[in-house]
Amino acid sequence: MLLQSHDGAVQLLPALPHEWKEGTIKGLRARGGFVVEEITWKNNRLVKAVIRSTIGGNLRLRSYDRLLLRGKELKEVKKIRIMRIPLFVLQRINRPMISEKAPLKGIDLRKTYLYDRQTKVGKSWFLREIMRIPPIILVFTLLLFGLFFSSLQ
Repeated sequence: MLLQSHDGAVQLLPALPHEWKEGTIKGLRARGGFVVEEITWKNNRLVKAVIRSTIGGNLRLRSYDRLLLRGKELKEVKKIRIMRIPLFVLQRINRPMISEKAPLKGIDLRKTYLYDRQTKVGKSWFLREIMRIPPIILVFTLLLFGLFFSSLQ
């Protein structure tokens, strides 16, 4: 699944198949009056998203990746408030019936980031993922800096 917007937020790449390592999709519609003009991913991670508002208002955006807008990190929503927007009416979902005998061990959910942005009619948002530095490169870099600064003393 490349886009989901049924629960009050526009979620980018909520269930990307592992086989789709990289790709681009254009022209998706989302609830709330948004057109997702482009989503690009590499190594199963969001690289770029372009979202245009057709009616203005709040864009509640959910992603598995921390996002940048115009080079600055978006501020994550800490306190979620209920939005009363007719185009984002939440669907009632009944609690599933699960047998007590079912061998379920639960699920491990990935961390998601939630953002709220006020939009204007016809304006587009160009979002990018914050690049993550692999831990081994970070450790190696810190060791090099340590060696460099110790040689200065």
